[in-house]
Amino acid sequence: FDYYCSGRGFNEEDYGENLACLLQHIVISLNPEVIVLGGSVSKSYDKFEEKMKKKLKELVPFDVKVEVAHLDVNVLGAVSLCF
Repeated sequence: FDYYCSGRGFNEEDYGENLACLLQHIVISLNPEVIVLGGSVSKSYDKFEEKMKKKLKELVPFDVKVEVAHLDVNVLGAVSLCF
């Protein structure tokens, strides 16, 4: 997120709207109950949350729940494959 917004002419608003455009395709294709954001995206979520949710509401004809993972999701996913 910081790289995206640093010195390249982008800002939090652009990031939130672009992420919403990406999520639109995932939501329409897979119709998930919830989308969980992790990693560096989750650490910066408060900076673009409002714009992303607003744009996603415009793009998707139904409600989508977006949550932030507060744990290391990659490790949890890897561990779940072992058990």
